[in-house]
Amino acid sequence: MRHAKINELKELEELLNKVKAIEGIKERTQNHFYYKGLGILHFHSDSGQIYADVGEERILIGTIGNMSKEAMDKTYNLVKKAAAKRMI
Repeated sequence: MRHAKINELKELEELLNKVKAIEGIKERTQNHFYYKGLGILHFHSDSGQIYADVGEERILIGTIGNMSKEAMDKTYNLVKKAAAKRMI
């Protein structure tokens, strides 16, 4: 399993834009997101499948050309929840 390449994440543009809009989220390197210095989200690719790592949780987003809206929504909600916990 390797980090996903930029061209593999084109279908996730809506998710990526929503994550970027969360207050305090920083994209230090392309598609690697941090909140208050802690890694909060990045993506992996394996055999055409795309995974989102949110903290300690790995979510199968789908295959290239067939991404799951439900999985993208779950990823966004987990990122938002994780950021809210760290707002203290």
